[in-house]
Amino acid sequence: MSQDVTRAVMATAASSLFIPESLAPNAIPQFRIGLGEIQPFFERILTQTFSVSEGVWIGTPFNLNLERESHKLALRMTDIRHPHFVIWGEKDA
Repeated sequence: MSQDVTRAVMATAASSLFIPESLAPNAIPQFRIGLGEIQPFFERILTQTFSVSEGVWIGTPFNLNLERESHKLALRMTDIRHPHFVIWGEKDA
């Protein structure tokens, strides 16, 4: 997947960081003004995305959502031994 397509996909996942009109199909996502360190952080995440398989960064959220909806994830939480950081935005699906 190209970096431009990945940026557009990830921008929709963090839509509150971007000018809403710039998230339209075939548009180039534009950051809101005044984000400070958040913009470089987003760019770092985007760069690091290419160091892992697409199955990890696309498949993991998809499968975790399926497990959450089926309540299987809650049953497995005690099996997860290492810390996790989950970001869920106010406009996330």
